[in-house]
Amino acid sequence: MYIRKSTQLDSKTGKPYATYRLVESYRNSLGAPRQQTLLNLGAHFSIPEKDWKLLSDRIEAILQGQPELSFDSDIPLETEAQRIAKLVVAKGSVIRKNQSIPAQNQPLEDYQRVDVNSMTHQDVRFIGAESVGMHAATQLGLGEILRRTGLNDKQADVAVGIVVARLVAPGSELATHRYLQRDSALDELLGCDFSKVSLYNLYQAGDLLMRHKEQIEASLYRREVSLFNLEEVITLYDLTNTYFEGRNLSNAKAKMGRSKEKRNDCCLVYSCV
Repeated sequence: MYIRKSTQLDSKTGKPYATYRLVESYRNSLGAPRQQTLLNLGAHFSIPEKDWKLLSDRIEAILQGQPELSFDSDIPLETEAQRIAKLVVAKGSVIRKNQSIPAQNQPLEDYQRVDVNSMTHQDVRFIGAESVGMHAATQLGLGEILRRTGLNDKQADVAVGIVVARLVAPGSELATHRYLQRDSALDELLGCDFSKVSLYNLYQAGDLLMRHKEQIEASLYRREVSLFNLEEVITLYDLTNTYFEGRNLSNAKAKMGRSKEKRNDCCLVYSCV
């Protein structure tokens, strides 16, 4: 497997431009060398030529089910290899050592025995807990709520991805980004290719969730009331034992007073209005 560069002329401007393809070499049943294009990488392929062999070797390893070698892994190169391998699998291209030439009169039925113990897995991802999270998000109409706040389709999908990922695998923004790109099949449920979503896009979606927090919470509350036929209940809490650590000089709800826990050195919660 290797990457091939081809130079072509623009039919409108007459200027040359380069396109790139992922190509596989093999021999057919007669022993003759053959080549096939596994994937067109387009004209905007940005990996330096010195890294092409390393990239193509890693793509082939992924397609053969080999795990990532974390001790010498180049993160941008690994991310690109994972993305291209996923596209190759989605396209239905396969790596073949030998390809037989079918006879013209060969019948359509062709039964073969398969040793199930010799089967291998590749690009294994989680989807079970994500399906449950997506079902809940769909019932709550989370995507529609986010779009009503002004988020476009991509921002809404990324925001839903963040919520479900934090539900399934809580972690930092960086850990969530890595989980969505490498471990989760949530992109197949959402129809959003997380391999093309940058860490900045993740931070941006999180900021938008915080910016529209009150509107989102109010919409979710109304949806839950409608979905579960809830009745509004006013609950009163006794907060006389609740106190703050520290001086809390800028907190309008903190005041020195008599504490039932004998913590007269700490500010108490004296008002929730």
